[in-house]
Amino acid sequence: MGNYLHAPLSSTEQHVTKERLLRFKDQIKEALDYLISILEKNRAHPTLNDKGAHFFKLYCSGIFSQEAIRQNMSLALTP
Repeated sequence: MGNYLHAPLSSTEQHVTKERLLRFKDQIKEALDYLISILEKNRAHPTLNDKGAHFFKLYCSGIFSQEAIRQNMSLALTP
């Protein structure tokens, strides 16, 4: 097959209008505002006690599955 992608459009055939670009700009700003609001919120940063650190090492080594870690999570997190 050839490398033909598409025929270029003339400026009269293009569907880009000032109104569409302004609407797109507003949509991008809305999405950016939403993402910033998510990233500005506090996120949990649990501190592992000795048992939690032990479980984490086991998980990283592949000895414990995610399910096994979930079952022991109450033992792994400090208040």
